[in-house]
Amino acid sequence: MIRQRFILLALGVLTLARLALLPLAELSPVEAHAALCSQQLDLWHPITGPLLPLLMRLGSAVFGLNEFGVRFFAPLLMLGSGWLVWKVSLGLFDATTA
Repeated sequence: MIRQRFILLALGVLTLARLALLPLAELSPVEAHAALCSQQLDLWHPITGPLLPLLMRLGSAVFGLNEFGVRFFAPLLMLGSGWLVWKVSLGLFDATTA
């Protein structure tokens, strides 16, 4: 049985589950600091760098400055990285191993 056709469906279901679990836990101290840094207009922040506050700013602009808005892009980035790992392993190995 070839399970390759179910990989995108499984990744999609996993991403929906991750999105549903986002607002259940409080922000960690690092996330809270990055959320505060995202409200400033600086380009570089010593602990978080430039990308994390930018993604938090975009997420919190749409969904508000809460747990869901701060963490919105995390499951989408995990979806993209999981799909890319699968594509790389599909290119390196046969379909059964990937």
